[in-house]
Amino acid sequence: MKILVIGKTAREHAFIEKISNSPRITELFCVPGNPAIAEYATCVNIALDDIEAMASFAAEHQIDLTVALDEYVIAKGIADIFEQYNLKIFAPKISSAQIALSRVFAKKFMYKNKIPSSKYGIFDKETSAIDYARKSSYPLLIKYDTLEEQDTYFCETFNEAKKYIQKAFSDAQKQIVIEDYIEGDEITFTILTDGFNVLPFPFVKLYKRALEGDGGAITKGVGAYIPPNKINLHIEEIIAKKIVFPLLDTMQEESIAYEGFLSINFVITPKNEVKALEFSPAFNILEAVSVLPLVEDDLIDIIYASISGALGDEYSSLNITDDTVVSVGLLSGNYPFNHKENTMIEGIEDIDEDEVEVYYNNTAMNSSYELVTAGGLPVILRGTGSTVNNARERVYNCIDTITFPEIRYRKDIAKFNISKDF
Repeated sequence: MKILVIGKTAREHAFIEKISNSPRITELFCVPGNPAIAEYATCVNIALDDIEAMASFAAEHQIDLTVALDEYVIAKGIADIFEQYNLKIFAPKISSAQIALSRVFAKKFMYKNKIPSSKYGIFDKETSAIDYARKSSYPLLIKYDTLEEQDTYFCETFNEAKKYIQKAFSDAQKQIVIEDYIEGDEITFTILTDGFNVLPFPFVKLYKRALEGDGGAITKGVGAYIPPNKINLHIEEIIAKKIVFPLLDTMQEESIAYEGFLSINFVITPKNEVKALEFSPAFNILEAVSVLPLVEDDLIDIIYASISGALGDEYSSLNITDDTVVSVGLLSGNYPFNHKENTMIEGIEDIDEDEVEVYYNNTAMNSSYELVTAGGLPVILRGTGSTVNNARERVYNCIDTITFPEIRYRKDIAKFNISKDF
C-alpha cells in the first residue's frame, strides 16, 4: 500500500515512526513533514492550506490511504474533498468534526445530550460577555470557539477576564465560551472509531500550563506521563457510559457519525465526578508522542479495518505494552506567547537513544542544512521505564544535552509525592 500522512509536528513524527514497519506499506509519504519524518517517509512540500494540491498528489501517485492528523486540514474539510475525488482517507468529515473544532457546538451538544461538563455561557457580543464575567465567580476560563495556537485563558479576576474577552473579539472570534474552572485531575485519551465501534488508547496525564506548579498560560501541552494515577475501572466505566457512547450514538442518530481519531479531554473532580471538557479531532501532540510507541498492533491494519467496515469484527481492543512513559517539551522563549525562530538546535546527536527518544515538533532545516527552531515547542523528549519515576529520571538526566537560545522546560513533569499519589 502507498500511504500518505498529512501534518508536520511531533504527532505525525510519532505516527509515521510507528507505522513505518508495517508490512502493508510499500511507499510512505508525508505532507509537508519535518526533518525527522524525512528519515521514514518521502516529505512532499505542499502547503497545509492547499487541500486540492494534496488531492491531486494522492490521485497522481495512486495513494491507497491518506491519514490526516492535522487539525487545520481537518477543519478545512479534507475528508469531504478527498471523498469527492473518490480518494480513501481516514479523518472525520467536517460535519462530525465540529464536536472537536467548535467549542460552541461541543458545549451545546453536551448540554443537550446530558453529557456531564462544566457550567458555561456562549456569547457573540463583547458587552454581554463582559457583563457575564462581571457577575461570575472565579476562576473562569475564556475559550475561543475555534482551535487556535493560543485559545484558552485562565482568569482569576474580572479584569483578566475582561482583557481576554476583548482580545478574543479583536481576534475575530464570532463567538466565545466562558466556562467555570473545575478543580481536579485533567486527563486526555484518544479513541479510534468507525462511528459504532471504539478502540481506546491509553489515558495520559497532560500538563497544559506553561510554568512549574501549574502556573502561567494554558498551552496545548508541555509535558505528559502514563499511566495517570487517578484512572481505575470505575472511572473507565463512567467515561464509557456517560461520555463516549452517548456522544457517538447521538452523532450516529443525527447522521453525523464520527469516523477517525477523537481525543477527549476530561477532569476527575475531588469527589470522583467525571466532567468532559472538550475534544480534538486527532491526538494531542504530547499525547501522540507518549502513547503511539506503546501500541503493539499494526495501526495501518486497524485503520484499514475501520474504513472497510470490519473494525468490530477484527478488533476488540488494542495491544499495549506495560511501559510507563514521561514526555517533556523543550520550549522556546515565552511560549506560548513569544518565541525565537530560526535559531540552531544543538546536541540531539549526543542523546543516548537507548535512554530517551527525541521527537521533532516545530523544527526546520536552514540554508546550511542545520536544524533550527520553527515554533515555540521545537522538540519533545520521551522516556520509558518500569516505573514513572524511572522514566522521569531518564528524561531529565538527558534533557540538558539539547540546547538552543532561550530554551526552557518544566522541571516538575511527573514529579509528585509517591506515598500520597500511589
